[in-house]
Amino acid sequence: MFKRILTLAAAGAAAAGLALAVPAGAVTHPHATSVCGTACDDVSGELLGPSFILNATNLGGTGPFQGRKINLRAGSNSAPNEDFDIDVVGLLHQFCTASGGNGQIAASSYACLTLLPLTPNAPVFEANFTPNSIASNFCAGALAPVAGFKLRLEPCGTVRTYFIEDLPDADYDAFTYVPLIYAADTNGSHPLVVTVREFSKRPAHQVALAPLNLTASDGAVSAQLVLRPVPAGPFS
Repeated sequence: MFKRILTLAAAGAAAAGLALAVPAGAVTHPHATSVCGTACDDVSGELLGPSFILNATNLGGTGPFQGRKINLRAGSNSAPNEDFDIDVVGLLHQFCTASGGNGQIAASSYACLTLLPLTPNAPVFEANFTPNSIASNFCAGALAPVAGFKLRLEPCGTVRTYFIEDLPDADYDAFTYVPLIYAADTNGSHPLVVTVREFSKRPAHQVALAPLNLTASDGAVSAQLVLRPVPAGPFS
């Protein structure tokens, strides 16, 4: 059993949104490599099922890690490209100047204008690529907050690799479904969320950025919701 599970929701040919999840009990899912074990966290999508998890491909890189494209791939206990560690880097109020934060997240952003007054303690986190339990210090991120930009491995520790749970747009039925906001986005509305392209090639199931879609009857469309149990508090 791993520390956390990320589950990506999607419907039909639509893109699917990605976000952080806490442990999901008896959910069946592939393991990261045996070496990484409980130090790693699985990321999976509802459309493709729990057997497909976050993967750092060998495409697009300019070095051992920099720029490698991120996708969802069939899980394997012997595939170090699927080893990621999800780490909380702080709470939303620590990043917005309106709450005395450091200003890393833009004051004009949806996160600081809309999320902050409602959920100041929303976790901000990053996904560190950790092949065979060795932290690369390169995280899932993007070159810029632009719709359609692919997620790639970028140096950890900057807003370009940070993500935030959009709790006000979550679905609080039997479980919580949460969109994931890209922290580097400066737009005050229609924030960018992490999405998977179901029919992409090179790589298949490419993960990219797309605007949040709130046209469903209860908020965010199912293609941009993440299944997770309601946590007792902030992630640790």
